[in-house]
Amino acid sequence: MASILRTLFGKKKETSTVQTKEGPGKSRRGEYSLLQLSSSIFTNTPSSSDDDQLVKQAYSLMQNRRWGEARKIIQDGLQTCNRKDRLCELIANIYLNEKNPLGIGWYMQSCIIGSPSWVPYLLVSYAAFALGLDDIGWRCLNACDVIDTGMKRIDNLETDITTLVKNSDRSQLRAAMTNFDKSMDPYLPSANELPHDQMKRDIFLLQNC
Repeated sequence: MASILRTLFGKKKETSTVQTKEGPGKSRRGEYSLLQLSSSIFTNTPSSSDDDQLVKQAYSLMQNRRWGEARKIIQDGLQTCNRKDRLCELIANIYLNEKNPLGIGWYMQSCIIGSPSWVPYLLVSYAAFALGLDDIGWRCLNACDVIDTGMKRIDNLETDITTLVKNSDRSQLRAAMTNFDKSMDPYLPSANELPHDQMKRDIFLLQNC
């Protein structure tokens, strides 16, 4: 199990790109594409001492459904904050609320830059399973359960993501997910690293974590 964790949280590729001020290849609306979000865009590089305050502010705005203000704070924070993975997860939540498949891409980006939270890996697994990409789904679910043992499922978000996948361009999502798998291949556990049967899985996690 320690080897899984070392792989998952090992030093990211030195070839990972650092985002420029404007970001690589944004659309006219200032958005990244699903395919872009499935590769390295951001890095968690220390450059700010106020990460927690910014995240709390964005989250508070989201709770009050002030989506535009929250989005602006998050986008600005992605230029300066240390823990960009948290901001990627927050903006993913906004897109998911808008039923926009880019939300799945932002969850992928959070994983790619090394989020220590189990949540984005779980939500990417939901999208992968909904696309019939079971190998990727199990790899992400295994990462989720290794990060924080115990049965973790978010039923309402699984339903939302499954519905979103069904109503979106599945070919674009599949291409992005396949690219994500390539980007994360050195870091994610294999699909069969943990038992798939839930009871055996729970026992394995208890014995090895």
